Amino acid sequence: MRFTVHQVTQRASGGNIVRKKELESQEPVIGRGTDCDIQLSDLAVSLRHAVMRPSGRGRVAIEAFPGLNFDVNGSFVRHSEVSVSDKPKLMFGTHVLTLAFGEDREEVVVTIARSELAAAADEEAANTRGVFSLERAAYSPRRVAWLTGIAIMAL
Repeated sequence: MRFTVHQVTQRASGGNIVRKKELESQEPVIGRGTDCDIQLSDLAVSLRHAVMRPSGRGRVAIEAFPGLNFDVNGSFVRHSEVSVSDKPKLMFGTHVLTLAFGEDREEVVVTIARSELAAAADEEAANTRGVFSLERAAYSPRRVAWLTGIAIMAL
């Protein structure tokens, strides 16, 4: 069994960018570290969080490292064995990993995307940054500084 990763990212203008990478490892490691086969840039994910192993025809076992857990189809577990044909959803931090078969039954495609809640939270945070910015103020700090300087010179 071989693993292929499809990393899905959102464009600012809309639409998706999909990057494909075939993994060399038969047991890919999931984590935030640079040595991991499947890298997830999220502080909620440990440097080495979990490992995926083939466990039979069309089945994959996912095991978290000691003291860690992850979400499989809505429930937090430390170990899970899933059938790829069921297209299970694994959640690590704000990333959703969906498993599916590739062109043949020996290829497992791992699609990585940010969860919709995380994407919505990022968009909301970007919108609220402008509320607290001084750029929208009637008198910007620069304008106030110039007016103060001119008033001092006039006096």
